[in-house]
Amino acid sequence: MTVNAEGNLAASSALDAYIRMWDLERGEEVRSIDAGPVEAWTVRLTPDGTLVASGSQGGNINLWSVATGERQAVLSTGGKFAMCVACSPDGKYVACGADGGAISVFDLASQKLVTTLSGHSMTVRSINFSHDSDFLLSGSDDKRCHLYSVKSGSQVASFEGHTAWVLGAAFAPDDSHIASCGSDHTVRIWDVATRQCSQVFSDVHSDQVWGVAFDPNGSRFCSVSDDKTIRLYEATTGH
Repeated sequence: MTVNAEGNLAASSALDAYIRMWDLERGEEVRSIDAGPVEAWTVRLTPDGTLVASGSQGGNINLWSVATGERQAVLSTGGKFAMCVACSPDGKYVACGADGGAISVFDLASQKLVTTLSGHSMTVRSINFSHDSDFLLSGSDDKRCHLYSVKSGSQVASFEGHTAWVLGAAFAPDDSHIASCGSDHTVRIWDVATRQCSQVFSDVHSDQVWGVAFDPNGSRFCSVSDDKTIRLYEATTGH
């Protein structure tokens, strides 16, 4: 699921092959898009809220109109299953992480491939841009998180510590820290400047942890797990 900047519109995708748009203020579905089989594995709204990007099994990013539900463009990576997608906060880029480890970054206006980021040896499960749009964070089945410079297309850091697949990774609002989670049942906090892990939550979840997210002011973050719980943490003091 993805939410727009104003916090009043959400988009979700599911195995029924539909993308659904939701009015969060009224709690109602406002549009459904039949994306076709495996054409909407994951979704993200663009910052201006006009498009929703979805990743497909064929390795493409599909761009759909929020207003009409029509497909506006297909961005082809020429690669494998697009497992995750992300849009930069400045609205310039859309990216996807794929089965096999590749990350493709497209210019959203021209719809042209800008760069392919390498470094992961296995499936990329999570990607997110920093809030200043300068960096891209990835989490992979190779147990690592990588940090890339969007401008240069180079890897600038690797965060190692998870003992199984990294399933989710996210920036704090000020981009000074990141949170990651994975199949090892742990949630970890990393200092971006020092590249060091500052906190490990190893006894909070009893099953693999699929996602992490910070609240807008950075004072709290949450995690969601196959153990059927969502956990809420104080960003500076733990849970």
